[in-house]
Amino acid sequence: MGAAAPNGRVTATSGPAFLFDNNMPPGLAVAMQALHESVFHLKERFAPNTADEVWLPAISAAGEFFVTWDYRLKTTPAQCALIRRARAGGFILRLAERGGCELTQQLIRQWPLIKRTARTTPRPFLFGVRSYGQRLQSLLTK
Repeated sequence: MGAAAPNGRVTATSGPAFLFDNNMPPGLAVAMQALHESVFHLKERFAPNTADEVWLPAISAAGEFFVTWDYRLKTTPAQCALIRRARAGGFILRLAERGGCELTQQLIRQWPLIKRTARTTPRPFLFGVRSYGQRLQSLLTK
């Protein structure tokens, strides 16, 4: 699993690790693990009903990042404040309403960009991940 340096970046010698929250299909985390990616589902480490206020600081302290498809997250001031306090890094897949195969395609297509961004961007951050292109949309307002 990736280890965070004091500036919140993942060290160059280790790849970033990602938690898929309860909005993501557990099977997708299993599939990514089969591809030798450092991915785990929330249910693998925490009780399914664990509050964000518990798991988010824990994974951030471990140098890990989160992936969700819950786009409402960016509109909730308390959630944005929690991300800032925890110095977390997160990614929201923007095809949430489509799900299934399209979600999987989007994740696989953008995975190199997600990993590169996790390695190089100081925390806290929250990015929207579009289906195509090499740009992420910053969603964490000041």
